[in-house]
Amino acid sequence: MPDGAGRGRYLFWLALGVSTMAAAMAVLLVVEMGQRRVVQGSIGLRTDSINAPAVECERNFYCFARRSTTR
Repeated sequence: MPDGAGRGRYLFWLALGVSTMAAAMAVLLVVEMGQRRVVQGSIGLRTDSINAPAVECERNFYCFARRSTTR
């Protein structure tokens, strides 16, 4: 480890790097929780009924058709 003034600079950069990594890990945790919520919602939609995927495709088709006719 460096002596004197170099030690303070070393500890500053070490603390900055550690805090940056902690912030990045917190952001990744929030993103993972959001993805988990979306996946759970998707699983719930599929188990609601046997024809839920067809209803979802129909809804997307109508949305696409509405957008294409308004342009």
